[in-house]
Amino acid sequence: MHTLRSPEPAALPTAALPGALVVAVLLWGVGSTIGAPPAPAQPQPAIAPEQPAPPLTLDQWHFHSDVVTTARPGTYVTGATANFTQLLRSLGTAGEFDLNSVRVAEVVPGGRKGLALPSTFQPETGYDATSNAAGTVLWEVSPTVLAGWERRFRIYFDTVVNGPKPPPDPGLPVGQYPTFIPNGDFEEGTGRRLPGGWDLRRRWGAERVEVALSAPTHALRLRPGQAGWAASVRTPGSPGIVIDPGQHYTLSFRYVLERSHPRGLQVSLFWFDSARLPLEPTLLACLTDATKGWKRHETELTPPRNASYLSVVLSTESREGTVLVDDVALAPVSLPALMEAVAVAVTAAETSARPLVP
Repeated sequence: MHTLRSPEPAALPTAALPGALVVAVLLWGVGSTIGAPPAPAQPQPAIAPEQPAPPLTLDQWHFHSDVVTTARPGTYVTGATANFTQLLRSLGTAGEFDLNSVRVAEVVPGGRKGLALPSTFQPETGYDATSNAAGTVLWEVSPTVLAGWERRFRIYFDTVVNGPKPPPDPGLPVGQYPTFIPNGDFEEGTGRRLPGGWDLRRRWGAERVEVALSAPTHALRLRPGQAGWAASVRTPGSPGIVIDPGQHYTLSFRYVLERSHPRGLQVSLFWFDSARLPLEPTLLACLTDATKGWKRHETELTPPRNASYLSVVLSTESREGTVLVDDVALAPVSLPALMEAVAVAVTAAETSARPLVP
């Protein structure tokens, strides 16, 4: 018995259809979509905005070392020498020192650390991040009224393996040097009273000027008001700069003496004891020969045994030509060295962002 099946319709070739019928079929296919309601939009997964990485805090550094200095009035730059390779080895740690990791914060009473200070690390000749990470750490110290007291600073550092650190922000300018004399390059301020405590009263014949011979572009010009008078400027501080008994210092400055003169540029030292009483003054130098452009003068000072303050006076009696002074600096001959370090156990909880001041 045979089962009957309905025959399937055979597909007609389009070539067998009249042209008008083909067009009609195509138009029917297109028309079936025209005017139809649009397909509902598919919901897109929400994209969360990229969150910035939490800021680094000093709790995320793995090593630190403390140094104690004497407090001085005003803002000044101080420093310490360090061989971070040796400090790491003393802790049983090796690895590549992170040049950008150096930070400095003051340890305030109660053991709390303050905000990171403007700082820089200057590698010494022969620096090697793995075998000889040696150099000088410099930082800017904020003003205090407790001159003569001790101030403790904590130098933080780390290795590359613990995650590279960005350069310090704020930092210090390239070529910065330690000096206890604020604004000794005379680049800040205008008028007769400059930041840092410089007093340029007109009767003393000292004036801040813009010069083309220097970079940066400001210096002090000394010019007496009349023949037989002296023009002078005195370093800031009352009665002077705080110094440490037994410490040796380097006094340096740059100068221009356009014409030779018997009293072209005199450098006088005025010492004071702890009661602020004056001691015997010293005429340190009398520079008489004309210079060809800028010339640097540097002298090592040995303070009297009972001296606690120093005031430096630069003066001239020359009215012939220009006398300029710039980059006046006073710093210890040798900076304190970082001798001991502490390894800090950084836990996951401590790496979370939190203020630098606990």
